[in-house]
Amino acid sequence: PPHATYRPYKKPNRYWSRGVPEPLFVGQLALHRMNQRIDAIMNLHARPLLYIWKNAGVNVDKITNAVATIIEGNMPAGQAISYITPQAVPSEYLARTDKIVAWGEKVLGLSEQTIQANRPPGIEHAPALQMLQDIESIRQHPRLRAWETMHVESGRRVVDCLRMLAERKKLEKT
Repeated sequence: PPHATYRPYKKPNRYWSRGVPEPLFVGQLALHRMNQRIDAIMNLHARPLLYIWKNAGVNVDKITNAVATIIEGNMPAGQAISYITPQAVPSEYLARTDKIVAWGEKVLGLSEQTIQANRPPGIEHAPALQMLQDIESIRQHPRLRAWETMHVESGRRVVDCLRMLAERKKLEKT
């Protein structure tokens, strides 16, 4: 039957297209895995780790989260208690999450300016703003182009059907 289809992200050698979540799925899984690791590392920072020598004679029940707690022991504090500082989240690892988000924006064809709705500095006059609006317009987006293509195809199908009906009617009269 004559019909038009809307396929925003065409798959090579396939009839159906991809939706927005499909190309971003791999990045979303990576972000989820990385965020779980970052949360686990941050959990280490949220609780103090103390190492106490058993022979120091420190009453561990006196160690609390209070602001001013007095702890007594049989040796100097530097020898009896030591604070263990966990490693921080590496900055390269945190930067990797930003890179994955930037990759997702690139896959969808969105610019940073479009996402944040910012204009570049120095653009103040109406002609420049109009030009910028045209450049950043949704008409540049592949999904809208596919939507317009679907409507054009639909219009062509209607015209073709009307022509076929007119030819049939013409044949019936003769």
